[in-house]
Amino acid sequence: MNSRCLAFVNFAWVIALATTAVSADGSSLQKKPADKVLTVGKEGIKLKGKLTDEAKNVPYAIRMEAGKTYEIRLASKDFDAYLFVKDDKGKQLDYDDDSGGGTNSLLEFRAPADGVFVILATSLGMGGAGAYELSVMRKP
Repeated sequence: MNSRCLAFVNFAWVIALATTAVSADGSSLQKKPADKVLTVGKEGIKLKGKLTDEAKNVPYAIRMEAGKTYEIRLASKDFDAYLFVKDDKGKQLDYDDDSGGGTNSLLEFRAPADGVFVILATSLGMGGAGAYELSVMRKP
């Protein structure tokens, strides 16, 4: 299987919709879900990952509480970090490019409801590759 990203252009920005698994002949499109649901504890969540030519974005399913604010940071020395927050139906709720200083992403996201939200770690234009760090902290 090869990985391929479906995308569309919106105001000259390339926005990732879903990561899919595609066989060599282009058949068998399947959405790739996040591996497991993570819960933000007192210490928050700190993850390391890597974007590659085959994996241009990585989804993380995070359980959040209604009305709580979460600081989400995506940092990389290798590429221009870009992150999205989506609901469990795939609707984009928030995004950020460079609010974390330099080319790092940082946003404060207030969960509109209890549930699982998907944080999509990617690069601007899905053109970057390399190591990254993702952190999610619940604000007091």
